[in-house]
Amino acid sequence: SQNVKYECFTRGQFQPEAFDWADAFISAGGDGTFLHAATHLKCKEKPLIGINTDPERSEGYLCLKNPTVTLDKIFRGQFRWSWRYRIRTTILDSNQFSLDKPLHNGINDCKPISLHDLAKRDKNIVESYQVAPRLALNDIYFGESAPSSVSYYELSIDGSEGAKQKSSGVIVYTGTGSTSWAYSINRTTKDEIKKILNLAMEEGIKIKESDVDKVVMNYNQATKFGPNEKRLAVAVREPIENGIFSAKFKQGFCQSPKFYILYVSSFMIRSRGFNAQLVVDGVHTYDISDGNICKFSLHEDDKLLTVALND
Repeated sequence: SQNVKYECFTRGQFQPEAFDWADAFISAGGDGTFLHAATHLKCKEKPLIGINTDPERSEGYLCLKNPTVTLDKIFRGQFRWSWRYRIRTTILDSNQFSLDKPLHNGINDCKPISLHDLAKRDKNIVESYQVAPRLALNDIYFGESAPSSVSYYELSIDGSEGAKQKSSGVIVYTGTGSTSWAYSINRTTKDEIKKILNLAMEEGIKIKESDVDKVVMNYNQATKFGPNEKRLAVAVREPIENGIFSAKFKQGFCQSPKFYILYVSSFMIRSRGFNAQLVVDGVHTYDISDGNICKFSLHEDDKLLTVALND
């Protein structure tokens, strides 16, 4: 009745040419379907609308629950635009790296460089780089492809000296991702806090039961931030800390306007592993060779346009 032209695609039937004529895109499914669709959508001006088709099985944080109400309100203009930052990944010093885009200016000309010096260089000096074709709406996982293997890497936040670490992997995430996998990694529970506070009470510190609930709530809430906040967050999973390796960077935000190559507010990892991978929103996987430098950043042009319904 609205005289709207549309086409339907499954994941396997998706046609990139649809982006040329369509004015908006709807993902029908859960958050996984929404994330999959978002990795294909690069046009900033065309919105992606998620509709949760099975709310009993999936909470659908990124999706709207009632298709009929959702579409009716959109056609009536009873909605507001909502922007979500996405993560761009750039690979440097990657003579063994292969993506579905050509290399810029010959990657073999790129010589090894420390992460600290790399962060201070002018973008015109480092000419060899490769941009991953997929943007991450939620998060990017960096680590060994085998889940039981220890991940070895060097990381730098806001141009700091590179710190060598071993862990179960690193999650780089956005405000959208702060309510997803990263939240499960970062959050604490009442039992965990009670164990710590019970030790404090043994030392004579008086603590009320109500204080425990308040601490848990405030701590967990502090791990989240808005999808439109230009903050790049990092969480290290199970870092190894001993006489050789440090857990210096366990959690953190990259938000200072530093002068990085190509962009601001970035985070860098140099792979030191054997079979490391980048996994973008749990959908796309890229192999990372020993010595490859991965830079993660936020850009205005990469933001995803979505909608939120008015009450």
